[in-house]
Amino acid sequence: MSRITDILKESGFYRMQEQTDALCAQAQEMNRLAGTRSDVPVFEAFPSFIPSKRVQACVSQELVIDIGGTSTKVGLRTCTESDGHSWNLLFEKKNDEFRPDDESGRSAHSFKVFVDLLSQAILEEARSSGVAVEDIHYCGIIWSNAVTNRFDPEIGVTGIVASRSKYSKGEWFLRDLKDGDNLGELFTDALHEVGIPLRYLILSNDTVFTMTALPDSDAGMVASTGLNGTIVKELSLFGETQKDQDIICNGEIGGRFVIEDSLFSEGDWISDSQKARTIEDVTAGRFLPLIFVSHIRLLAENGVTELAPLLKYFESTEVNEWEEYRAKDMALLFVDKPFFLERRKNPELYTREVLDILETLSHELYVRSAHLCSIVAYGTIANKIEEGKSFVIALDSRLSREVPLFRDQFNRSLEEILPETVVARVQLVEPLVLEDGKISVPMQGAANALDSLVATELEQAR
Repeated sequence: MSRITDILKESGFYRMQEQTDALCAQAQEMNRLAGTRSDVPVFEAFPSFIPSKRVQACVSQELVIDIGGTSTKVGLRTCTESDGHSWNLLFEKKNDEFRPDDESGRSAHSFKVFVDLLSQAILEEARSSGVAVEDIHYCGIIWSNAVTNRFDPEIGVTGIVASRSKYSKGEWFLRDLKDGDNLGELFTDALHEVGIPLRYLILSNDTVFTMTALPDSDAGMVASTGLNGTIVKELSLFGETQKDQDIICNGEIGGRFVIEDSLFSEGDWISDSQKARTIEDVTAGRFLPLIFVSHIRLLAENGVTELAPLLKYFESTEVNEWEEYRAKDMALLFVDKPFFLERRKNPELYTREVLDILETLSHELYVRSAHLCSIVAYGTIANKIEEGKSFVIALDSRLSREVPLFRDQFNRSLEEILPETVVARVQLVEPLVLEDGKISVPMQGAANALDSLVATELEQAR
């Protein structure tokens, strides 16, 4: 629909695609300066202490805990002689199931309450599954908020709460956490209390573990609800006397990739009062529906009269327009319109003409998102471009799994922006499907990272 794309172009919607070369140069510079500057926008470089190249080993039995925004998943990986290892999904529970009902529990330290109840649930489920809890000595923990890692010879690689003020998903157990809190110590204490004799753990960001989920990958990237990527830097692993190694770092790339305001569209707003500011704001599944709503408003205010009834509905007092759609709804517009209508409270507003307009808008938003994600992918390897000509980027992406348009555009755009002498392949890593559920990508990565860290530490000690 040229009428719709013409209005989008007039609003500045395509400026970022038109400035791809400049944004790639910005990504390369922010990567080069990652973790070293505070006066200009740069990526972070939070070291995970995990070597970038996996050590082929297998720790006997590993507990893996994946703490998400709404639920927590717990699995157990056990080494076997036949196929290397096997997984057992102990449980996946909504985080609210660990919320205390009594007044004393509600007034206690929220995170301690959470880890205490979680540890008790792990103990009970492990025992009912016939697991010998006295043999669980290693644990990997996926933390989906910002942390800095610290090597602690007593417990392993712990996570220290960082940028607490930017924790935005609203989990109830975050209430009493503050910058500097030692999450690994709290987990170790709680697991010891219920009789699980943990000796070593690693706690890190899900993006870091996405890279370790794919052996021999050069970077890791998440493009789902949020957007993030790793950076590999040469650092000392266990102290200044040790030899430097290439270490995986959490780059916080999506949230730190600040884009010049002039490159955003007039419709790039994520709330009534907040305009998009970073590349994550216009690409991630959490924000795409908000950008979608804002551009519906922009189109309606610029002569697309078919959208006037929908805009009137948005402005009614009982409606929160920012909660009207999900990223899934946007994809349904070009793969399954009847199901899109089934999910609407007011399907009568969606005439054929309205659906066609919204399909065009959603298409353009997904294409732009995928293109910008390819620039982030480039940013994950930008400091290594001169060192090699072939790269593999491990990707965990619900958008890629669920939206073929996004996946295809992502791969095409990355191929287009790379120098001719460089080849980079994005490999989508899949969850491991079991009879009773799935082992997530970062859970697989956490187990691999434990293998590498334990083996590397033993080697360093020799």
